[in-house]
Amino acid sequence: MSPETKLGRYRLVRRLGQGGMAETFEAVARHAAGIERRVCVKRILPRYAADPRFERMFIDEARVSMTLRHGNIAQVYDFGRADGGLYLAMELVDGRSLSLLRRRLSKCGYRFPLPAALEVTIALCRALHHAHTATDERGRPLGIVHRDVSPQNVLLSFDGQIKLVDFGIARAAQTVEIGSGLKGKLPYMAPEQAARRPVDARADVFGAGAVLFELLAGRPPLPLEAAAALEALSSGRIPRLGEVAPQIDPDLAALVDQALAARPEDRFQSALDFERALANYAHARALLTRETEVGALLRWAFADPPRSELRLEDAPPSWRAHLLPQGGSAVAAGASARRRRRAAATAVLVGTAVLLGGTLAWIRGGTAPSRTLQVRSLPTGAEVWLDGVDTGVRTNGRLENLEAGRRHRITFRLPGFEPETVEVGPNDAVAVARLRLASPTRPPPPGEADGAPPAAEAAPRHPQQPPPAAASEAPGGPARSGGAEGGKGRSAAGARSLPPLRIEAQGPGHFIAEVSSRAAFVDARHLPFAWVKLGGPGPFTAVVQGDVDLFVGRPLKRALVLGADGAGRVVTSRLLTVGRPWRVPTGVATLGIGTLELGTCLNNTGAWRLRVRGPGRTRTVRAGGRTECFSPPPRLGVEVGGLAVTRGYRVRHLGGPPVLVVGSAGSLLGAQLGPDAAFARLEEGQQATFAYYGALRIFRFEGPIEDAGGDAGAGDGAIRLELREFALDARGSRAGTRRQAPADAPH
Repeated sequence: MSPETKLGRYRLVRRLGQGGMAETFEAVARHAAGIERRVCVKRILPRYAADPRFERMFIDEARVSMTLRHGNIAQVYDFGRADGGLYLAMELVDGRSLSLLRRRLSKCGYRFPLPAALEVTIALCRALHHAHTATDERGRPLGIVHRDVSPQNVLLSFDGQIKLVDFGIARAAQTVEIGSGLKGKLPYMAPEQAARRPVDARADVFGAGAVLFELLAGRPPLPLEAAAALEALSSGRIPRLGEVAPQIDPDLAALVDQALAARPEDRFQSALDFERALANYAHARALLTRETEVGALLRWAFADPPRSELRLEDAPPSWRAHLLPQGGSAVAAGASARRRRRAAATAVLVGTAVLLGGTLAWIRGGTAPSRTLQVRSLPTGAEVWLDGVDTGVRTNGRLENLEAGRRHRITFRLPGFEPETVEVGPNDAVAVARLRLASPTRPPPPGEADGAPPAAEAAPRHPQQPPPAAASEAPGGPARSGGAEGGKGRSAAGARSLPPLRIEAQGPGHFIAEVSSRAAFVDARHLPFAWVKLGGPGPFTAVVQGDVDLFVGRPLKRALVLGADGAGRVVTSRLLTVGRPWRVPTGVATLGIGTLELGTCLNNTGAWRLRVRGPGRTRTVRAGGRTECFSPPPRLGVEVGGLAVTRGYRVRHLGGPPVLVVGSAGSLLGAQLGPDAAFARLEEGQQATFAYYGALRIFRFEGPIEDAGGDAGAGDGAIRLELREFALDARGSRAGTRRQAPADAPH
């Protein structure tokens, strides 16, 4: 392509692709002061440019796409006519399609990682829900239905963005048209769409389910051949995921099967419902990941320069275990096509040897059988060690790909409790531990144990704090400790070197915890909460009704409510007490409500109802205690561990953004205080007391992660919490301890 090829005000750089009706180009738009912008330009193929049907479809796509503004939808910047045809200028996604990534991994012998499949489908559902609920300038629903949801229309960027594309125009080479026009790819098409009946958002839910089906099973739910696909759709015989891929967790397979129900009324009734169900599943099983991790997977799969093979040891560490086939090994997964052919030839020789009466003790390319072990403990949240090695799994969870036929030693570790080791036999499917409280041991006062004088005593240290590094005075410079210079938390090269948590001992039972704001951040887009749009100017007042029982005998009386602005960024969070009105701050466009549970959400009962009153209208949204429940995996948030489970702690917020503090690794004695005693939202200057907990989990919901500092004590993002220990009386508190102000009280 000539460097001077132009289309309107865009200079075309290279062709990106061509379908049956349209072609796309990478292009550059030049603006004032020489500023350039790289975009993707899409235009109808010249042979169709004069056809009014295609032109009308292209105009429809432009009208729909320019209405939508969402982070998971490729944005359209411009629409015009040049050289006798119409064109669209849209966001350029530097990456590959989801279809190409799946085929690339499959060709190299890897399975599509489950966390990535869930993250992509959740993002896809977010994009679809935004399109389905879009309104015009007068607030009237636009009734947008994509009708062509497929892996080819989901783009992944190398920096981790997930984008839905192609609203409104179908590619002839990949599209079946019958009669007046059947748009969409048959292997992902809902039965009512194939029958040319009216479609709504539930047809796109079917498409999203079909995409997830393919990522998990390695093939779409319906045949690629048009006649066979139409026959399956007309008869309603849609295969179940568990039949095609029996290794998939039945709970997840049930969600996919519901999305692919033949009758629309049997499916999830909205993309938001499907997103919530998947997010809840991911949270409950610690399968949550981030879009940036998906970008790392894409960069490995399509490295520059291109490689014929993908080596597992080069993959991002967080993905290696998820890439292995069920029961497979790194050697088998990373084998090239030539090695697989060699293994097949070896298998033929083996079969011949068996027929001849020979005995073969070793088969090249074979893999040992494996098994899965459920690990459970009371309380939950314990670390799981396998034969002396930390697996990174917490209870209640699963250990996968264990070698079959072997005995193992499973050790459960939880702060404030005695470690417990159990042996599991070759045929055991579950390892269970009931953890006992640790004995309340106290180190002797400084100087008493070894007779050291008081002047030589070491500063008191929190159990979680590592021993201090020896400090030395550099010539002509400040004291150095642990590689930091001048206490600023930076190495000689200027990089941050502090951990997400830093403990400063102040005295016996008194210390300061500096928590990284970035490490404590939780992306609210992943929360399986129930959300309601406020719509229009306020003022608005919100009231929580109902209750949720966390299976401890006493229901919660405070619900976690998040307020987001028009861009989806959480700007406020509250623990709202049932029945107490709360005036919604200005700038909040959406409210979300749900439950936070450090254990499993599956035992929760009851539901919240959030009523929002505004000018001339009242809105109500329901949040089930089990379905709209956030169960954060261990790697989310920051844990302050090593606390004495038989004592209490007063926590004061000294500085930084608001946080949610949750008691973790608790004693059964804490049940007498009720479940609400485990939660506190703290702003600067507020305090709360916690009793019978061996650890505290710190979460931050408000503000974008980009605004947070990278490490504890670095920049304005650090969160400083003061903890003071105190002895408990029979009621789990002590006289004179001040309680925090209600979280929903005006500040």
